Amino acid sequence: MNRKLLFIPLVLFLALAAALFWQLMRNADGDDPTTLESALIGKPLPEFRLEALNTPGQTLDRRTLIDGKPLLLNVWATWCPTCRAEHQFLNGLAQQGVRVVGMNYKDDRQKAMSWLQRLGNPYRLSLYDGNGMLGLDLGVYGAPETFLIDGQGHYPLAARRRPERTGVARGAPAAGGINTTGGRVDERGNGHPAGADAGPARRGPPSIPGSLRMRPRSRPSARSPPNCAALNARTTASPTQTR
Repeated sequence: MNRKLLFIPLVLFLALAAALFWQLMRNADGDDPTTLESALIGKPLPEFRLEALNTPGQTLDRRTLIDGKPLLLNVWATWCPTCRAEHQFLNGLAQQGVRVVGMNYKDDRQKAMSWLQRLGNPYRLSLYDGNGMLGLDLGVYGAPETFLIDGQGHYPLAARRRPERTGVARGAPAAGGINTTGGRVDERGNGHPAGADAGPARRGPPSIPGSLRMRPRSRPSARSPPNCAALNARTTASPTQTR
């Protein structure tokens, strides 16, 4: 046997140990190991042509989505357990007037349509990406993922996926929300602007395990898209605050 082959297990072990050490250092610096950030920040939404989920033969493209108003592009599938938990929150956002566009990803079309009929349809438009080609262009890791697109069709904010575990072991729902103001969300799901004290606990947005939070990579500047302001206000307000 070639003696060099004897070193292969050692090399693989060292590579695995280095990767583990790097991840531990990230966690020690405060990085969330379940966080995913989009590499497309500041870039335009790619061109595409997809069929509408509910209307086979009807073609939707980039111009269909971009009309000068911001939107949330939500990637979902019926095979995704977390998508079911998140769906209740998306229904709540739609009721508050947030423009949510759905992209059904690598899924069975009939199952997806039945899902929306049964659980409610929060989407203004529903794209069907059965072969995952648009997902590939978007850099999708899996489902669910959500992107905030500004009125000009650019990604102003990073997409983050963060399954919450707070309260799950006790049988209580986990906290979750979408935060687009650069502030923070406490473990009860309440949104707070940057630098503000959390104050007394208040009832937050609908709680969902595996919810999505979105925030800028850097502090908001004067160049931040102005047409995102209304969406920021809606997505950070709790149900009790919007009554």
